[in-house]
Amino acid sequence: MTWSAPLVPADPGVSADPGPLTAGLEIILWVQTHLEALTPLLQAATVLGDEEFAVLVVPLLLWSVSPALGLRVGALLLISAGLNTALKLMTVTPRPAWVSGEVTALVAEGSYGTPSGHAQNAAAVWGRLAVAVRHRGIQAVLVALILVIAVSRWWVGAHFPIDTVVGLLVGGALLLLAVRVVEPRLTPWVTRASASAQALVVVGTSAALVALPLLTRRAPWAGEPPEAWVAGAATASPESTVIDPTALSAAMVPAGALLGVGLGLVLLQRSGGFSAAGPWWQRALRYPVGVTGVALLYLGGEPLVPDGDAPWALAAQYAQFAVVGLWIGWLAPMVFRALRLARGAPEAVPPPSTRGL
Repeated sequence: MTWSAPLVPADPGVSADPGPLTAGLEIILWVQTHLEALTPLLQAATVLGDEEFAVLVVPLLLWSVSPALGLRVGALLLISAGLNTALKLMTVTPRPAWVSGEVTALVAEGSYGTPSGHAQNAAAVWGRLAVAVRHRGIQAVLVALILVIAVSRWWVGAHFPIDTVVGLLVGGALLLLAVRVVEPRLTPWVTRASASAQALVVVGTSAALVALPLLTRRAPWAGEPPEAWVAGAATASPESTVIDPTALSAAMVPAGALLGVGLGLVLLQRSGGFSAAGPWWQRALRYPVGVTGVALLYLGGEPLVPDGDAPWALAAQYAQFAVVGLWIGWLAPMVFRALRLARGAPEAVPPPSTRGL
């Protein structure tokens, strides 16, 4: 059964006509119809592209593999996620199921569509890991994973093909900027800078991740989604709440986390540093201890943090993830040292290259 709704904009500044994006509907329908045999692979791929999954990987790198690599991957992830929110508010494009009842929405998404956050973050995060490893076979697997994650977003009905293409391009551009410009030129300066200068860089970057969505939401072409898109989303996912793609709460997560992790690492260096070196059992035990702290701080703060876009609600959301980030960057390593799961010899961030750890 095909659902159809009149494409009448609710806001004069936003067109309800998805335009050339509808050309990708045939690709989405073909994928959903003909790739049923690949369902387990595509389900796993879309999870591996989740921002939440990447957030679980970064502490593992930071605590048990290499703080230098964990810092680079984590910073790239958080900046990519924050930029993605701003770009979606700027492009104002629908999800496939918002404009076509032929598409089966296997996940409920409330933000605008372009660029795909899964594709963008995958290109940035898994791409950075591909740059770090020396094994060509592992690099090929990671590149293939990035592409499968992009295709999985068509399969779940969350994105038009153009959304994922733009996401891959933006994520690839961020990766190239990181390994060719930021890491070779900016990272050594930040490493040698005073603690106050390092803290200023962290605060400024976090503030930029907050300011960008605020500015893009005020752009002349931005506005509330057309009623047809809201109706289409409600029909595709009747169990979910009414979509609010202009919400700013998604921007508070990466901005707050970046502030907390960044300031935490500055404090960690002033508190004796942290080394990920050690026997395998120490490295293995750090992760469950650290993640337990993340869960307690997040779940414990959740009842105290209001939803919505009111200024105090956004400030509380920002603070919640700043506290979680502070645990990841500073308090957890200090606990590892106290439990004798790690030593305090500082691991300096080496001059970065485009290969190796």
